[in-house]
Amino acid sequence: MTIVLFTMEKKRADSPDRVAFSYANEEGVSYDQKLASVQRVDPDDLDEFCVTEAEVAEHRVAITIDQLIDGDFAGGKMALAKATAAECGVSHRVALGVLERYTGTTIGQHYWTFAKGPRGVQRYVLIPKHIDEAEEE
Repeated sequence: MTIVLFTMEKKRADSPDRVAFSYANEEGVSYDQKLASVQRVDPDDLDEFCVTEAEVAEHRVAITIDQLIDGDFAGGKMALAKATAAECGVSHRVALGVLERYTGTTIGQHYWTFAKGPRGVQRYVLIPKHIDEAEEE
C-alpha cells in the first residue's frame, strides 16, 4: 500500500490542512486495480503513517556523518559534529546527539565507532553493516 499526503499551501477554500489517500501498489497489481483501490485515509489514522520532521532530520544527519567518516574525515568528535551541523542546517547539539546515539560496536544497531588518537582525539570509523562484512575484515 502506498499513501500520498497532500498539504495545503494556500488557503483558498474551507478545506482541511492535509488530506491523504492510499492505493494498492504491490507487484503485479494492474493500473485498473490500483485506481479501484484508492481510498481516503482517516485523518485520525494519518499520524501513524507520517514520518516526522525530526525523524527526517535525524536520518539526514546520520547519512551526512556516515559520508564524512567514509570520506576520511580527519577531525575529532566535536569537529565532526560541527561539520555535520553546518552541512545539514541543524544545531550542533542535534548533530552531536545523532553522532553519540549511533556510536558503538553492535552491528545493526550502531553505524560507527571510534579509536582514541593523539591527544585523546576521537577518530571515527564505520563499522560493517552486515555480519558477512565483519567476517571479511
